[in-house]
Amino acid sequence: MIYDQIKREVDILSRKYDKLQQQLLKMPEGELLCAKNGDYTKWYLHNDKTLSYISKRENKLAEKLALKKYYEYQMQELEKQIHILEKCAAALKKVNMKSEYLLREESPYWKLLKIHFEKYEKEKISWMNGQYKCNPSHPENLIHKTMQGHLVRSKSEVIIANTLYMNQIPYRYENQLEVKGVILYPDFTILHPKTNNLCYWEHFGMMENETYRENAYNKLKLYGQNGIIPSINLITTFETKSHPIDSGKIQQIVKEKFVL
Repeated sequence: MIYDQIKREVDILSRKYDKLQQQLLKMPEGELLCAKNGDYTKWYLHNDKTLSYISKRENKLAEKLALKKYYEYQMQELEKQIHILEKCAAALKKVNMKSEYLLREESPYWKLLKIHFEKYEKEKISWMNGQYKCNPSHPENLIHKTMQGHLVRSKSEVIIANTLYMNQIPYRYENQLEVKGVILYPDFTILHPKTNNLCYWEHFGMMENETYRENAYNKLKLYGQNGIIPSINLITTFETKSHPIDSGKIQQIVKEKFVL
């Protein structure tokens, strides 16, 4: 899991780097140099071997050159961070994660170990493993496997499912829910381990898409109209391509909501 987190962080940093690179293409040629003269600062444009004074009337040019220098420094820092993280990921990839394999259902050790990792009451285990109506739409998109062997639609849902599982929180994936004649399929229906109340978790993963965003808002409105309220019995998480899900935040939500 740490390896996956590092790879996601590398992806985030790489996208930031690419954006900065695009911004630099819009910047003027040359480098800004600043020199203190008493209480005043003089600006100079260093271009090839020439050095020319930038007057206060040309402050817009100075601002752009200062921003250019900031972007360049950021890119240098990002390059170093990406290099370090990639080395860590390469080292972690060589680690044989035998412990994770032991917790998979296909492992011959699973039956012996599961009592230590499935400390639910029998009713909760029965509820979690029982038959229920799940989302029949686009089964071909169920391509990502969780630690418990469930197939889900995205890597982000894998993170949520695995976090619930490792914290011994019983859940169902895309369990049918009917509200005022409307059929919904919350990403996760969770049986609270302490209160036995049902809680729902919706993860909205493409919030940069306008149509998807509008559908998400309408869905949240429908939930609210039927007594399913964010922070009470509905957990909501959001992400975009530039702001992907934070696994640490998911762990924090699960701990605060169901464990502590």
